[in-house]
This record gives sequence, C-alpha cells and structure tokens, in this order.
Amino acid sequence: MTKSVLQGSWHDAFGLPDETTVVPRVTTKAVPSVIEGEQYGDTAHHEDVALYPDTAVQTFTAYRITDGQPVCDATTEYLPESAPILVNGRTDVPGPTFTATRDMSTGVNWIERTYADGTKQVLLSEGVCGQEGEQTLFIDRPGQALASTGFDSATLAAGAAATMLLGASPFVVRRVVRRRASRTALSEGIAG
Repeated sequence: MTKSVLQGSWHDAFGLPDETTVVPRVTTKAVPSVIEGEQYGDTAHHEDVALYPDTAVQTFTAYRITDGQPVCDATTEYLPESAPILVNGRTDVPGPTFTATRDMSTGVNWIERTYADGTKQVLLSEGVCGQEGEQTLFIDRPGQALASTGFDSATLAAGAAATMLLGASPFVVRRVVRRRASRTALSEGIAG
C-alpha cells in the first residue's frame, strides 16, 4: 500500500537534525475527448497548496498518443511545455486551451509539472504519462467539422421562437429567415 503524501522524519549520515519531507498531491482533469474545432486543455488540482512557496508555478505539456501507448518524451511531444502559470494559492490551476485539429492523431497525454518558481530549477511534482484524467482523445468524424449555418444566433433564435409561438411550419420560418437574410445582403451590397 502506498500513500499519496510521503511524510517521514529522517536525518542524514552527518547527524543533522530530523526534517520532514512532503510530496505535494496533484491530480489533473483534462478535457476527455474532442472533435475537430473544439477547445481542449488540462487543469491541475492541488491538494496541498498551503505547502507551496508563494512563487510556485504550474506548467502543462501535451504528448501525442502513439500506438495506444503512454509514451511522454521528446519523440511524442505535441505541444511544448507551457509558460509557467503562477499557482498563487489556488487549488485549481487551468492550463492553456487549444483548438483540436486532425494532426493531434488519436489524442494527447498530458503531463503537469509544479515548480518552486518560474526558473523551473526545483520540481515539486510531476504527473504520470497516460494516467487516468491525463488524456484528451480525438474523435475523428470524417467530413464532420463543427457546422456553420451561415446565420447569426439571433436570427436562428427568432426563427425558432416564431415556430413555437405561431405554430408555423419550420419550412415557412426557414423561407422568412432566408428572405430576411437576402434583404440584409442586398442592403449591404453583397448579394450575388
């Protein structure tokens, strides 16, 4: 059985006084899956933030999942280590967000690192490659990117409201919306 926080008294061979060492507990929650065009990222959750120096920072690195294996090294690095983000006493520290594209392959493994300060000389904690909650999977739906209707949301909402209030057929509302869009285009001189 292991503990998530290692604590224990010790002294070295030179007889220096006992000290206590503590390894901070950090878990993460990545966006679990995305399709092309959606936003994704990772968030670090700190259990022992009171133990950190005021200068503690968090970074995030994404590694491509290859052959379904959790390999996080220079050969699989997809998004380089982020700029240091000041923890500043927060228990939840969100990392940067990115837009999903097909070049992320089947997805990414995230590694979060907590350092004593922005120089990144003293590592306080580091995530485990492929650990639960540390992956974002890419769902490939060929030909299905996020669709655009060509109408702004206000026009679509007005059409939906008219359908519900007037009991009109969606086809009638569509014709009205289409006609309104055509008049707008003509008045702006962009009709073709």
